[in-house]
Amino acid sequence: MYAKGGTGPYTKARNGLFAVISVKEKATRAAPAAQAVSLDGGGWKWVAPDGRATDSGSGNGAAIVQGGGHGNIVQPGTYDLTQVAFDIPEAARGGTLMFLDARGHIFRWKVPAKDSGPGAAELARKVRDDLT
Repeated sequence: MYAKGGTGPYTKARNGLFAVISVKEKATRAAPAAQAVSLDGGGWKWVAPDGRATDSGSGNGAAIVQGGGHGNIVQPGTYDLTQVAFDIPEAARGGTLMFLDARGHIFRWKVPAKDSGPGAAELARKVRDDLT
């Protein structure tokens, strides 16, 4: 989902727009999986249509998501529901969500330029409530 942001110093999108993605992170093997973080070269990125990559939590993105499983260990048979946020310019709508895991594998998902997905309305309500 996309949100313009609030008026507070940490809820205002510095680049004009927040892109907030809700993800279900799970171990894909029979062993526990460490969630990659940007400190180890992994984690989430937003790639704009022009190719510009933005790390999750950039700008004020980190200030608008609660909790999240970044860096946690996900046990086999379990999952974490996590939100990642990107502070992007309006022109970056409709980008590509990219994840680099701890083993160096890259996963990509094309993201529509409008709010979408089965939980989009609830996520939008929660984020907008948090921003006001």
